[in-house]
Amino acid sequence: MSFPEWMRRMGKVYKEQGSSIFVEIPLSGFERVMKLIRSHGIAVVNAISGYDSGKNIEILYHFIHTGVVLTVKVKISRKNPSIPSLKELFPSADIFERENHEMLGINFKGNKNLKPILLAEDSPTAPLRKDSGKGCSD
Repeated sequence: MSFPEWMRRMGKVYKEQGSSIFVEIPLSGFERVMKLIRSHGIAVVNAISGYDSGKNIEILYHFIHTGVVLTVKVKISRKNPSIPSLKELFPSADIFERENHEMLGINFKGNKNLKPILLAEDSPTAPLRKDSGKGCSD
């Protein structure tokens, strides 16, 4: 499949499969790239998933546009897991940011609505962090 050139220019394309393209960008270019995506008529982030690799936290932003699934990966520090919120640019990001805040302890700067939505009050903090004690492990 031929993907739009603007998608290829966002960052490092690390995988293409069927109608999906996967691009990794540096945190320093995050806001610029998200504004670029929005400028191409994409109004919804379809999912945000996170993963604690042990070295850093990887956040994947998933979009669907003209039959193409675009995934943008950003790596952030485990010591200070923080990234700007996309809630204002993509309102659908709110619930996904809340989930990743709760499960991985990511601070989405600018989102004032990071209250828990999934876990019971007595659940461990950030249970999907490898260093949470009760969270997932390899």
